[in-house]
Amino acid sequence: MDEIFDLTSLIKKQKMLDKDILEHHPSISYYELLTKLKLALIVELSEFANTTRCFKFWSNKTMMEKSVVLDEYADIVHFLLSLTYRMGIDSLSLEISKQTQHSDLTEMILRCSKLFNDLDVTALNEISLVRCWQQLLMIAFKLNFSIDDIVNSYNKKHEINYKRQRENY
Repeated sequence: MDEIFDLTSLIKKQKMLDKDILEHHPSISYYELLTKLKLALIVELSEFANTTRCFKFWSNKTMMEKSVVLDEYADIVHFLLSLTYRMGIDSLSLEISKQTQHSDLTEMILRCSKLFNDLDVTALNEISLVRCWQQLLMIAFKLNFSIDDIVNSYNKKHEINYKRQRENY
C-alpha cells in the first residue's frame, strides 16, 4: 500500500532552524553552503548505515536500537530538507510505495548514496531531490519506520539542534 508524506511543515521548521544557525556562524558563500550540506548528507547516510550494521557480514551483532537508528535517520532528513527548500521547494508531498520487502538494505543505502553523490549543487532540480526523498523513505519503510516515527524523530532532533545553537555547539 502506498502512503503520502507531506514534508511541508518539516520544510518550514528546517528553514527556521537553518536561519538561526546561519545567524550564529560566519557567513559563507551560497555555493560553499550547498557543498557542505551535500557532504553532511553523505556523511550522515554513512553514519546511519553504520547503525543498521546491514553491510557488516563479518559480525554477528544486530542492528542498533530503533531509537539510535532513527536518530541518525533524522540527521539525514535535516540536511535533505535544507537542500530541498534551498532549491525553492516550500511544499512537497510524496507518494511512497512501501513495496521494498524484496530489496536488500545494503543495496538500498548504496542507491541512496549514489543519488546523494549525483546531486549537482550548482543546478539542484526537483526531480533529483524527489528521487533522493523516495529512496530515503523506501529505506525507512524497509526498516518498518512509519511516517510518524520519522516526524517524531525529526522533531526530537530538531529541538536538540536548537539547544546546541543556544549552547554554542
